[in-house]
Amino acid sequence: MGERGLLRSAVSGGGGGADGGIIITKIPFTKDSVSPLTLYSMQIGDTLYSVTVEITEAFDPGFSITIGFPSDPDEVVESDELDLEELDTSKFPTYKTHTVAEVLGLYITGTSTTGAGIVYVERSEV
Repeated sequence: MGERGLLRSAVSGGGGGADGGIIITKIPFTKDSVSPLTLYSMQIGDTLYSVTVEITEAFDPGFSITIGFPSDPDEVVESDELDLEELDTSKFPTYKTHTVAEVLGLYITGTSTTGAGIVYVERSEV
């Protein structure tokens, strides 16, 4: 595994990055993570396939996250699409090929005394 738990998996039939595969990046976050937390710096031509959020330790009520870009912080995941008080995994199909370089981020609102999770970003690179 490389930086931030980078995992490359081969995908038959093309449609992936330069190596013909899909790249899954695993990014842990907690109640203390910075906001926005950079999930991936998308480059022109990169394709974002999906984002999966796994809650591994429940958060307090009033704590919320969104996932998106600086121009639209909840483009991929809106705060009401996740129940952060439950241990759960939710996948958000996104299929988007980027025409501009932009940073995919996790945006935090509120505070919590407990909580942790993992975001999996499924993408391909040019």
